Amino acid sequence: MKRISITIAAALCAACSGGGGSTPAEQPVTISPPPPPPPASAPSLESETDIVYGSGLVENSAVDLLLDIYQPEGECTDPRPFVLGIHGGGFTGGSKSAAPWITNMEAVAGRGLIGLSIDYRLVGDLPLVSAEFQPLLDELLTLADQINLDDRQRDQLNAAVAAFEDTTVALEWARENAEARCLDIDRFAIWGSSAGAITALHVSYALDDFFIDRPDPLVTVDYWGSLFLPGLIDANGPPLYILHGTNDTTQVYEDTAVPLAAEADAAGIPYTFYTIENGPHGFGSVDPSRVHINGNDPTEVTVDFIEAHLTDGTPLYEIQTVERAP
Repeated sequence: MKRISITIAAALCAACSGGGGSTPAEQPVTISPPPPPPPASAPSLESETDIVYGSGLVENSAVDLLLDIYQPEGECTDPRPFVLGIHGGGFTGGSKSAAPWITNMEAVAGRGLIGLSIDYRLVGDLPLVSAEFQPLLDELLTLADQINLDDRQRDQLNAAVAAFEDTTVALEWARENAEARCLDIDRFAIWGSSAGAITALHVSYALDDFFIDRPDPLVTVDYWGSLFLPGLIDANGPPLYILHGTNDTTQVYEDTAVPLAAEADAAGIPYTFYTIENGPHGFGSVDPSRVHINGNDPTEVTVDFIEAHLTDGTPLYEIQTVERAP
């Protein structure tokens, strides 16, 4: 195994009456059918919060898995591409509606795409992974033994695999609800930050090695993420967008982003790599508007990149170091 996808029914009613007896026969009266109703307009779908997209096993129980959906304005005349957003938080915290995910998904919807922002099981939920994901967890736990991870780190590893599983459940929900929600399951991106980026990367590049089926993204966006195992990216994977800061002490730049870019390059995967000089882990302590990429803020540049892949545009692939404005 290497290591680490109205019709309107018209009713026609004709009525005829006839006479009898000694009176002259009445002339038949023809009643014209009523005109057909006007065609129904396409529905304008609304954004919603806390939609249950599945359930996840936890010790002695199960929990509902929730997502928020951000619909663009206007009628749904054709299925729309979508972006699956995955929040960070070290697999111990975070939320689908925490900053900057409302801003990110509103930016997505502003381009005519649908945003799906998901919650997933965390360490505190005491998640249990399914039999389908157990081989992946077993391999990672073997690695944990080799590098002497402590109990807290092993709990995070278990929760990480649960997050991978929950993301595939969200994608299956999207596939099953494509018509009702105007989703184009053949055109979507995965965008994660921190733990969410770790999840996005593994769902995009690792699951084929473990024969785990899921719809395939057309592009993957990684903010401050990493892959747990080397050699997971191959030529069949989606294009990649990397954004990472050199002063990241949580996902150390030289140990995560640099090898990730090198792996994409070696596999022949098209990618963009933005290095934020002196950037920390996340935008929590740095206003993203202070980071300029080609004169634009990172959110706009990221959505440009996603939109180009989902709408047959021309993506900008580049490697660039950018600085924070004072």
